[in-house]
Amino acid sequence: MSDALTYHSRFTPEEFDAQYNLRAGRPDYEVTVIPDWIERSKKAQQELDCILDRRYGEGDKQKLDIYPCADKNAPVLIYFHGGYWQRGDKSIYGFLAEPFVKAGIHVVVAGYDLCPTVSITTISAQAREAVHHVWKHGISLGLDPNQIYVMGHSAG
Repeated sequence: MSDALTYHSRFTPEEFDAQYNLRAGRPDYEVTVIPDWIERSKKAQQELDCILDRRYGEGDKQKLDIYPCADKNAPVLIYFHGGYWQRGDKSIYGFLAEPFVKAGIHVVVAGYDLCPTVSITTISAQAREAVHHVWKHGISLGLDPNQIYVMGHSAG
């Protein structure tokens, strides 16, 4: 038996599921972590130049928050939030823009529709739409469409 099969056979389906639901291990997540991120994101929106809620598609949440830095030739980081494809919103993650913008990197935080309203296949298509929108409209937004990098966490 391969090492991979041996390793996986040591875990029950419930143990595997727990690895995909990390919030279950942080019962304070909704009352401590998320409110802190929301406040920090509001502060970033007040202190940084930003374009909020730029629509890139037809879905309800298909919007971008754009945090440009001073250098129009700087790289562009597109960030996709996590949330198990079912939770979260781009507005919670604006605080991530601050260190990147200060380091001379444009930041775009992408929103997308969530399950079960849409399928994971649709979410993947929306992610491609977001990147395409930044590439297609980058120059008019003051961004370099030839230097796009993508980052995210969890479902992102």
